[in-house]
Amino acid sequence: MAVIKDSKEAEERREEMGETRAPEAGTFEEVQEAKARLFHSRKEAFDVWGIRNHLLLIGGALLALLASAFIPFITRVEDSQALVVPAQLVTMEALKEGKITEVFVKEGESVQQGQVIARIVNSEDERRISEVKAESKLAEARLRVLDAKRIYLLERYEEDKRLSGKKVISRDEFEKTELSFRTLEEERRVLKAEYHALGEKLLLLEKERNEGTVTAPIQGSVISDIQEKYGTYAEKGDFLLTLASPDQRLEFFLAEEDWGRVDVGDPARIKFYPIPGKTYRGRVVAIKHYAEPLDKHGFRKNFIKVSIDVEDFPKGIRNGMTAKVRIKGRPVSLLEGVRRRIG
Repeated sequence: MAVIKDSKEAEERREEMGETRAPEAGTFEEVQEAKARLFHSRKEAFDVWGIRNHLLLIGGALLALLASAFIPFITRVEDSQALVVPAQLVTMEALKEGKITEVFVKEGESVQQGQVIARIVNSEDERRISEVKAESKLAEARLRVLDAKRIYLLERYEEDKRLSGKKVISRDEFEKTELSFRTLEEERRVLKAEYHALGEKLLLLEKERNEGTVTAPIQGSVISDIQEKYGTYAEKGDFLLTLASPDQRLEFFLAEEDWGRVDVGDPARIKFYPIPGKTYRGRVVAIKHYAEPLDKHGFRKNFIKVSIDVEDFPKGIRNGMTAKVRIKGRPVSLLEGVRRRIG
């Protein structure tokens, strides 16, 4: 069988230049010989570096893999969607039922602590206050009459007592005067107690009425529209508005498999997306004591809310913006990290 081959000179030139050529079809003996040469060339290359070195390399790789599996070296806990929120958020509710007759603020306005925000008026409270005031005035007038009468009876009582001692009048006459005076004193005592009770009742009713005066418990901004509630009737416990404090912090949701890796006081690094290239320092200040089920990446899992205070919080960052948070928490090994996630 005829086979076309390269000349010996061309083959030598290729070997000198380090070139190889694609294998060509040849006789069975030539193919087997080529395989044998390839096998021996690879075996020689393996023998040059040494079997011992190969085994050491493999053993070292295995040891490194085992070390990474058991030695804690994963220290960072990250979240790329930490949310900017007010440091304090106060939801205000109606402390009594009644009509919202006045509203003094609008959404977005800043308020000071103690500032009046709205007023709720209950007509039944006003009626009861008017009744108690009328009763109190009547009791006060009756008490003035008894006080005047007491002056006369006291003088008569003392005079009859003196005359009875001198036997000018009989003992029975003195006792009648004494009985009238004692009866008046008891009537005055009861009326005074009634008058004081009416005063306490009036104070209580006015206190309840004052609960309709809605005041700001903190300094902050109104972040809900209370104007739309003007003129409506509010039940006790109905939502009125929400106040947000001017200072801000970050919140993010820690996966339950990382529970225990983050603690209050752990340092954090923060990058705000509207301020690229700048890193801020922070610290974990609060961790919720309960988990919340949330949908994330298409899966429903439990997360724990973590709050972070930021040093020198940048101006212009609004509530609702996001940031990337990196916390230096308790380190875990690769094996523990995998185990935490697969259960």
